[in-house]
Amino acid sequence: VSQSRYPLRDSDELNSPFAEVGEGWRGVGGTPDPGVEMRFSLWSKTNKLDILSHMDSKGERELLAIVFTDAVGSSSQTALDEDKSLSMLMADLDSIRNEAAARGGSVLKNTGDGLLISFKSAVDAIECALSIQKAFQGRQKGQGFQHKIGVHIGDVIKKDGDIYGAGVNTASRLVDQCAPGGICLSSTLYELTKQKSEIGQLKLKDFLLQNTEPPILAYRSIGEYRDWE
Repeated sequence: VSQSRYPLRDSDELNSPFAEVGEGWRGVGGTPDPGVEMRFSLWSKTNKLDILSHMDSKGERELLAIVFTDAVGSSSQTALDEDKSLSMLMADLDSIRNEAAARGGSVLKNTGDGLLISFKSAVDAIECALSIQKAFQGRQKGQGFQHKIGVHIGDVIKKDGDIYGAGVNTASRLVDQCAPGGICLSSTLYELTKQKSEIGQLKLKDFLLQNTEPPILAYRSIGEYRDWE
């Protein structure tokens, strides 16, 4: 990269990010060292462009583990007894939030019948899902809803406190394939966690998740938690 491509007037250079590293960023003859130059921001008086930023026009890209939950039959139950159903649902979602927070998860969205949660750790994500189902399936009938949980890890776009992208869509589709009280997870997440969490010792059934390109190998739990072992 030659100096002429990004000309800097003296006044610009004094205020530019290059000035922060002193004269060390210049190469022989005072020209910028390409290897160093590309590690800093390009500059103009009216615009700063950070070439190392992970932000694009849609937001910041990040690799995250995604957990989607869905309360089974909550809409139909709400139509029959709104007060009781909403009370049970809110209690269930509070329990899920608490379990996620205990494992470092961030609740990003309430979908009405469930939650969208992100984790920086794939192990924390699947352990959270397992703990939620264990707790809910130990209750007496009528104390709450059954829930379906989808878990995936993938590239997502973060913007304005929400996340988007193929990784989120895959987790959402995994929920649709779950049995009530069950968990569905992508093979990518399973391979990352099977040696480090209880999921590696449980009975799971593999299947191909359709409507993705290409179809994704995934696993679903068999029945409720007590049937998985």
